[in-house]
Amino acid sequence: IDIMERQTSSVAFFDKIYDETFSLLVRTRDYLSDREPAATLHVTPNERLRLTTLTMRLTAQLTDIMAWLLIQKAANAGEVSHEKAHDEKYRLLRWTHAQIEFEHDPTIPTDLKNLLTDTQRIYARVTRLQSMISERIEEYRD
Repeated sequence: IDIMERQTSSVAFFDKIYDETFSLLVRTRDYLSDREPAATLHVTPNERLRLTTLTMRLTAQLTDIMAWLLIQKAANAGEVSHEKAHDEKYRLLRWTHAQIEFEHDPTIPTDLKNLLTDTQRIYARVTRLQSMISERIEEYRD
């Protein structure tokens, strides 16, 4: 595979993940503005706090993913250097150390569970991608 072909497939791959993340952001916005108020109408204060915590985590993870993808797209477009795009300040935050169990909680609306699950899947993919890129950069430095 020559370098141009590899770069083209890399950009297409980033575009696909970006599109998935953007779609998930739109779904999250729609949930929070349309369905979430009704879903929390008759919950206890403790349940409301838990739901608020989950939605804040959801939006924070999506923001983190989108920011990382945007800097990677900028690097692929030549707008910033690849080295700068992989600077520590642009790395994904580490959410894996603070996993929140939600799958078996009947107080969490199904729509929110689906958004959380989809976000965790994308986050795991992007985290693996970040690790692969970082390893490749380290190989080039050596």
